[in-house]
Amino acid sequence: MMNYKNTFRPSKKILLSFAGILLILSLTACQPADEPSSSVEPSSTAVNPTESTDAPTAENNTPDANDPGNTSAQSDQSASTASSADSDSESAEASSETAEAQEPYYFDDFELTALNGDTKSLYDYEGQLIILNFWATWCTYCEQEMPLLNEVHQRDGIKVVAIDVGEDAQTVQDYIDLYGYDLDFYLDEDSALASMFGVSAFPTTIFIGPDFEYYYSYPGMLTDDYLSQLLDAIDTYQATKNEGQ
Repeated sequence: MMNYKNTFRPSKKILLSFAGILLILSLTACQPADEPSSSVEPSSTAVNPTESTDAPTAENNTPDANDPGNTSAQSDQSASTASSADSDSESAEASSETAEAQEPYYFDDFELTALNGDTKSLYDYEGQLIILNFWATWCTYCEQEMPLLNEVHQRDGIKVVAIDVGEDAQTVQDYIDLYGYDLDFYLDEDSALASMFGVSAFPTTIFIGPDFEYYYSYPGMLTDDYLSQLLDAIDTYQATKNEGQ
């Protein structure tokens, strides 16, 4: 089993804009260390295309580079050509590095333990958008976030995999019975999964695609508005990805 804790760290940013949504690559605590790109992040900021402005030239004062007697102009033109070639080469290398950094990251399979002791695996959720949520019954923000996750879990094509960290089955079951939640609950009693993913605070939520592509991670309490923006961005990304296949 891969130790994700040692392969997650903050990474670079890229911009993906689909249907007016700014999708900002911004890796948080759970980014793979070999720097694959997270695919989506919502933002209300509009995309402003970069405008290139050429400096005006004084044609009457420009030496004629074709004049055989004008060695200075010829030398300047040669230097400019060489500089331009170097710049093009550097740009090509930078573009190659950026493309490499944007390669998607796919999770290896790992085991999940249900409250009754049964086991499942991540790959059992193939074809679903997986919302992997690390939480605990004593966590105030988890308590505030859980109704929202419970509602999202009822939607077609989405599964919330709620992993309680550091508590026993009875504690979690009592909590579920008290609030009547209907999520896919699992236990991480020894905090092995939380450690594997480098989770250091609750709640922490990781979004994983239907083919187990890493999408995005969010340490903190999700709000209705933010989650809606994020799910819209994911829908757009998935549609665009499917069109390209």
